[in-house]
Amino acid sequence: MRFRKTVLADRVLTISMDGIVASADGLAGFLASLAAVPGCGGRQGDSIKAALMTEFRVQAEIAARAGDTSLAQHLASQIETLAPPRGSPAEAVQFHHSAMLEDICARLWRDAGEKRFIYLPKTLPAAAKTAAVLACEERPADSADQSPFWAEDPERAASSEQPRGLILIDRQQVEVIRDRRGRYRALSEAAWQAQKAKLIKFCAALPVGVVVLVVDFAAAQLTASAIIGSGLVLPAPGGCIVAPRSAGLSDIIAACEMAQDGAQDLPSLLST
Repeated sequence: MRFRKTVLADRVLTISMDGIVASADGLAGFLASLAAVPGCGGRQGDSIKAALMTEFRVQAEIAARAGDTSLAQHLASQIETLAPPRGSPAEAVQFHHSAMLEDICARLWRDAGEKRFIYLPKTLPAAAKTAAVLACEERPADSADQSPFWAEDPERAASSEQPRGLILIDRQQVEVIRDRRGRYRALSEAAWQAQKAKLIKFCAALPVGVVVLVVDFAAAQLTASAIIGSGLVLPAPGGCIVAPRSAGLSDIIAACEMAQDGAQDLPSLLST
């Protein structure tokens, strides 16, 4: 589950599934202890809860087949405890009218307890675009001066957790801009060179824990999106959709990680 070393080393995680079920404190006690583990928040806490739910379902089925209805019912109540509240506004899928992907990312990032993200822009990262490229996309030119959504307030940066993230860029989109095709046909060679220089500068300024790679979205079956904490953001006609707890989030993360196998870092691609 890609946990931090501090989380893996904590004694709370040494408890077995049987121990959680048999403990006097039970699941509630374990979850309370989990909340006190340093660095175990956001996606990692959600991963542990998801793993518990999966295991409880398996054990409940085994208990039911064995005729142990008491244990099966107990495990079912544990699953209900772990499941997100039904109908909770915080858990409901939301549509944000006229919002751009990066706008929603910035909102979720400010609220995220854990500073990790996966970001798949539709074309290039918003903070890495020149005014000329933005003009081709009919975006405001002043967006060229915006900071990345993961940028921290300088006064807080020294004391806050440094961001860790994965940025995947579609190779075909880079080639479309480079070749000045489609809506980018008005770009000059000089404008492309300026865009290339800004991309290289953007990569050089990234935090140590943030990686930017170029992949073939079509081959990897990826689409423009972002994962901030446990929230999935998807561009949609007229705005963006936010799924605070998507059932397929782990599969999407796995697909992004697998796509790295044949990826190329952006500066290397631009140099050729």
